[in-house]
Amino acid sequence: MFPYEGALGEIKNGNAYTHDEALDILRHAKSLKLSVIPLVQTIGHLEWILKTKNFAEFCENPDYPLVMKLHSEVGMPYVHIGADEAYIMGECPADLRILPNYANNKKRLVFDYLKKVAKNITLQYPQTKVIIWHDEFENVNDTLVKQYDLDRLVTPVVWYYQPDLATKLPKYKWKQLARSFSSVWGASAFKGHEVRDVIRDFMLIKQQHDNAMTSEEAEYLQPYQVQLNASSSYGIRKFENMYENYLQRLDEMISLLRFSMQELFYEDVFFEFMADYIESFYSDLESRLKNVRAINSRKVYPPRPWFQSKGALDYHSSVYMK
Repeated sequence: MFPYEGALGEIKNGNAYTHDEALDILRHAKSLKLSVIPLVQTIGHLEWILKTKNFAEFCENPDYPLVMKLHSEVGMPYVHIGADEAYIMGECPADLRILPNYANNKKRLVFDYLKKVAKNITLQYPQTKVIIWHDEFENVNDTLVKQYDLDRLVTPVVWYYQPDLATKLPKYKWKQLARSFSSVWGASAFKGHEVRDVIRDFMLIKQQHDNAMTSEEAEYLQPYQVQLNASSSYGIRKFENMYENYLQRLDEMISLLRFSMQELFYEDVFFEFMADYIESFYSDLESRLKNVRAINSRKVYPPRPWFQSKGALDYHSSVYMK
């Protein structure tokens, strides 16, 4: 959404803000005594820029000068340089050529790059503090952190968006960071953030049904259950369980969606989303469940006449006993 210009114009989203619109947002935030912290990805989460023609060969994102310039017009106490979830580093040909300069240590390569980025920012903007996600500092010796001056150049931000903080962020991780940094930030999810995950879950449910389940219905229900008017307790129960499970998941999702959306938007947004995307699908599942239950309640074909005699039944039993 950032209004990139010049050589970076091709990476700008079609719905991006204009320069004036972005500046107006920043000025309004300042009038409310809010500090807007720009987050510029330096390593990690850069796949999108590599899809463009001019940047297909690169793994560094040179967009931060434009971001810094815009934000500096209204004051910029902090800048966030990202660097989370950068799992594949030191593997491209360019990195492999210089990796021996770092004793073939990928962490040293990353730290040197982060040092250059942070130092460049602080030299140009002395009043701006650099913050960074904590990922690269997990399970790293504090001596190495200090060797690249990152203990004074950056402040790590520990992020986690789920409730089990004690499990994912135990005390020893905080103590480890404390050995290297005088200050550490924490970042949780904003209230109502679940709306993204809920919408994703709904799309998954819909996709599962439209793809796999629809094919099973066409294969099983149509020729065997509808045309022959017969009933298989296992087969029908399978579909009954499937629809019941979908409806239960949707009920849970709708409850969470209502809470999340009302935290972020007007109440009408929830009802509009329900009307546009969920209600018709929900009604369709209810209808399918009703029809499957109706099929399951039908009488199965009676035993064939030739199995009515005692001899035939005894013979039939003896075959299965063998």
